[in-house]
Amino acid sequence: MPKSEKTVERRKISTLIAHPKQEPIFGEMSEHELQSLAESMDKNGLEQPVEILPNGTIISGHQRTRAAKLLGWEEIDVGVRHDLANLGKQAIEERP
Repeated sequence: MPKSEKTVERRKISTLIAHPKQEPIFGEMSEHELQSLAESMDKNGLEQPVEILPNGTIISGHQRTRAAKLLGWEEIDVGVRHDLANLGKQAIEERP
């Protein structure tokens, strides 16, 4: 598989892992904002897949994942970033 390849697939939300630096860097969305996001996702679906590493660690989309849980979704579309996993921690934190 080429290093730059990213695959899109469905994963069980229960298997996804929050990135340890998510909350310290970005914080959490307010309950009102989270509810608004959930309402939008309920109406329009997931417009952009959550980005994860092959092991299930979320690197982008923590709030979308929280909103999906709020909606009772069991699975979510994810973009698996094989390229970043191959480049190491700094590449993950500085991802484009």
